[in-house]
Amino acid sequence: AGVARIADRGVFAMGPGEVLDVTAVANPGYQFNGWTGDIVQSDAHLTTTVNEPLALLATFVPVTPLRVAFRAGPSLGESRMGHRTLMLADGSPVAIGGHTTGFTRSDTMDAGTPTVSDFSLAQMPATADGAAVAKLADGQFLVAGGASGSLGMAPGVDTAMLLGTTVRGMTMTELPVQMAHPRMNCAAGRLGDGRVLIPGGWFALDSATYGELFTPATTRGPASFVATGALNS
Repeated sequence: AGVARIADRGVFAMGPGEVLDVTAVANPGYQFNGWTGDIVQSDAHLTTTVNEPLALLATFVPVTPLRVAFRAGPSLGESRMGHRTLMLADGSPVAIGGHTTGFTRSDTMDAGTPTVSDFSLAQMPATADGAAVAKLADGQFLVAGGASGSLGMAPGVDTAMLLGTTVRGMTMTELPVQMAHPRMNCAAGRLGDGRVLIPGGWFALDSATYGELFTPATTRGPASFVATGALNS
């Protein structure tokens, strides 16, 4: 299953005070599982000073091959590329926006069932081709920006939407505030304080140079977008 090799010196008897430097190397089809005996550790590389007899055993376990099978799934309600995907709390996948045949911006989304047995087409209040998507602390999703014309035209749009779920299904509403900069082909990530950072984008000078922070609406104030300082490069 494997061998133990002493660095640069082969296998031999150790004398008192010498440093044992040994690495366990797994054979193909196995992986190292740990040292046992007088020294127990999970790192394959073991170093110790020998002052008394030591009994060491390198253990190995077979590697189980990962078997992946692909099968054709259900068709989307609309052909799309450049879209964003997300997963709802119940396991339902959602494909948002992108562009359709002829590179026409899409203002629809496809919502799948938790078992991905079917997709249903739903209308959005605005297009979202290459938008940024981030999950908010309350479970809603921010969908911000996107191409400002067909064929993926820059500089992008400054509109944003919120995707939520209710007992009656999904809701998508357009936010009443604009982004700090129009942007497209951008990404977003939720920070520890609940705000969302949207850095950069393609391709307009302002959106590529500056990020922005989205603050969700609270009892203390409405939702807002605020530009950040310039990115490093």
